[in-house]
Amino acid sequence: MPRRFLNASAVLFFLLVGPGLWASCYGGTAAITDLPNPADDDRPPGSPPELPRQTVALPGAATGPLRLVVNSDDLQDAVNSARPGDVLALKAGVVFKGSLTLPKKSEDGWITIRTNVPDGTFPGPGTRVSPSDARLMPVIESDAESAIHADAGAP
Repeated sequence: MPRRFLNASAVLFFLLVGPGLWASCYGGTAAITDLPNPADDDRPPGSPPELPRQTVALPGAATGPLRLVVNSDDLQDAVNSARPGDVLALKAGVVFKGSLTLPKKSEDGWITIRTNVPDGTFPGPGTRVSPSDARLMPVIESDAESAIHADAGAP
């Protein structure tokens, strides 16, 4: 009798609470992306991973000042005060805690946020980074759903 009561309670709980949990956890707005069928992959077994199929237009050489950001307290202030052409260099290996908001700016142009390691340290374009490269990167860590988000109208 107690086992049957427990099973009925569990079913009732999931019927009443489950849909609410699902919607609150996943927001009901997940985008669905069609992935290629693995059976259509004609590369031989053991081949390296496929390179990304899409590219992102990158900015040209920075025209503004370079600002080294070394702790979490300065990151949002640096982003807020940056102007197009500026480069914010985040210190490699530092954990920046808290979410980062990319504000809408009144001017057009790129603001580059990157690690402070010298150019040429990372693999070149079209080459994936590996776990051994992690020491060269900063970490942005947040308890929020997304560590980085943009204000409405921000690129």
